[in-house]
Amino acid sequence: NSVYLVTMVLSSGDPTHFPSQNLTLRVPGERICSSAEGEPGEGVYTRDGFICASLLGSQVISEVDKGSSDLPLIQVVPNTSMYRTGAPEIGRTVTCRVTAVNPRNAKVDILGIDGHFLPPSSASFCGHASFHGLIRKEDIRPTDKDRVVISKCFRPGDIVLAKVLSYGDSYQYMLTTAENELGVVYAYSESSLNTKNARPMLPISWQEMMCPVSYTKEQRKVARAQVRLLENYTQPSD
Repeated sequence: NSVYLVTMVLSSGDPTHFPSQNLTLRVPGERICSSAEGEPGEGVYTRDGFICASLLGSQVISEVDKGSSDLPLIQVVPNTSMYRTGAPEIGRTVTCRVTAVNPRNAKVDILGIDGHFLPPSSASFCGHASFHGLIRKEDIRPTDKDRVVISKCFRPGDIVLAKVLSYGDSYQYMLTTAENELGVVYAYSESSLNTKNARPMLPISWQEMMCPVSYTKEQRKVARAQVRLLENYTQPSD
């Protein structure tokens, strides 16, 4: 089940600290730790003072040879069983990362198809994905389409489940999130995005998510799959 797989993978681990176990699934662009806590190895890159995963796979922390550094070596090893090859087809569910939004549409990079992520050779997660998509304003929600404000549905960096509507030009696909099961499944609040204490937001309704650290609320087009997992979540009292 693609919804279950992406929710399971994207919900695993603390994005800014080492997990208790050595092997943890990481997704492209996910923060693993600060650059001061480890040495980057294969399958990762550094950005804004953090070591981030460049592919989908298992995180491996190991000791480096004595000499250059006393910090552990941080790597992400690809899990080939979770990858698939081929291009997205009409009607397929795709996992995307939002790259840009404007008043008319949201641009995305396609990371996976039907719960299987594209291999590094087909999708580079440092800005050069092979398949790109477009979610138009009228394809975001099934109702009240004329009242949709795209910036209140998606933000750059959000992970989104969508379906392929049609083929476009130059490997660009027209996508839709106009179903309850489709929409944002993983996102950070704008206020905590570049902080060490950043945590993925929690869905609290079909159109709102909340930062578990600052309790800041932000609007999104939330996928129902994730809301069901956290339907008993309540905000702590002051």
